[in-house]
Amino acid sequence: MIFTFISFFQTPSKRKYNKMLLMMGIILLALNLRPAITSVGPLIVLIRSELNLSNSIAGLLTTIPLLAFSLTSPVVSKISIRKGHEFTILIGLTVLTFGICVRSIPWATTLILGSVLIGIGIAMGTVILPGIVKYYFPAKVGLLTSIYSTTMGMSASLASGFSIPLTNYIGMGWNASLLFWSIFGILAIIIWYTLFTFRGNQKNLIQEDIGKSAKSLFRSNIAWKVTFFMGFQSLLFFSLVSWLPTILQSKGITTSLSGWMLSILLLVGLPGNFLAPIIANRSKSQSGLAVSIALLFFIGIFGIWQVSTINLLMFFVILVGIVQGAGFSLALTFLVLRTKNSKQAMQLSGMAQSMGYLIAAIGPIFLGFLYDQFQTWTVSIIILLISTIFMGYLGHGAGRNSYVFLTKKV
Repeated sequence: MIFTFISFFQTPSKRKYNKMLLMMGIILLALNLRPAITSVGPLIVLIRSELNLSNSIAGLLTTIPLLAFSLTSPVVSKISIRKGHEFTILIGLTVLTFGICVRSIPWATTLILGSVLIGIGIAMGTVILPGIVKYYFPAKVGLLTSIYSTTMGMSASLASGFSIPLTNYIGMGWNASLLFWSIFGILAIIIWYTLFTFRGNQKNLIQEDIGKSAKSLFRSNIAWKVTFFMGFQSLLFFSLVSWLPTILQSKGITTSLSGWMLSILLLVGLPGNFLAPIIANRSKSQSGLAVSIALLFFIGIFGIWQVSTINLLMFFVILVGIVQGAGFSLALTFLVLRTKNSKQAMQLSGMAQSMGYLIAAIGPIFLGFLYDQFQTWTVSIIILLISTIFMGYLGHGAGRNSYVFLTKKV
């Protein structure tokens, strides 16, 4: 049946469906880039209890994929330029899906190994996406970025929300609950295998893009601002995902309600995910948008810190949720707006996401360390507030109407 599906798209009369299939592939790829990470958090207590893991080992289950992502990202664009977009994504999806399967085996060793594979697979997909959008849909960069970033946000929220119900109410167990998300990996592999065979792995088209060496990025002021904007945005997101329920519980919010408030934060980010790239693509400069997002981020986090009533806390959680979604998709949009072609977009994506996710991996650990030292969230929240200020400054520079290879170091 699969091969019949593939042969359908290989006939010359069906080539008009090629872009449609590619869009389907982009959406399915985006659908797979978050659940493997966000599905773990709600299950950590169960995993730790069943396998007798220490807190430090259990904490690595969310940190390891980010570290593996960060270390893999710089080489992904090189692989894609040599082997082609379709081949690279197909390998990445295969590694990711295999990693999900390995991690579902209830041993400490397989949990760690699977987490490493998941990080590598996610890196191979995430770094390539901006280059694909830039190359195949140059006139629809804002719309396509909106679609795939919204898909990533939606799948992250659903995976977080459904992990416990899949475990308890359906009776699947934590390992089967984690394994469930491999279904979407298999579907994506089928689509990208079809694209790989149908499009002939068009690496020769990628090589037609003329760009400077990736080393030139390190001399670009704009590239560094995009990179650190991505980094502080990622630090804020993953820090809140890791610690927001605990911060809310310290204010007297119940465990159940604090978990739901995190789910709401992720869910209300979807409008921001969708709208920010469209607004950004219609403006010559995105500096004002970036500063506005950072300012609202500051107000939201400050409000969560200062208020204690449930209604006001919910208001500020929703505000933070909307702007974190907008900040994430704006960071992805910078990767294509600040570059001239697909090759440059992948190179900048590799640089920005490698550094960004390294900062993101360090952030939650550092904030937890500060809480252990001071036994209060005050210092950690002040760090988050300072991060929003840096995010606004960097976003103002990254939003200027220029390209990474046309700027001078200042």
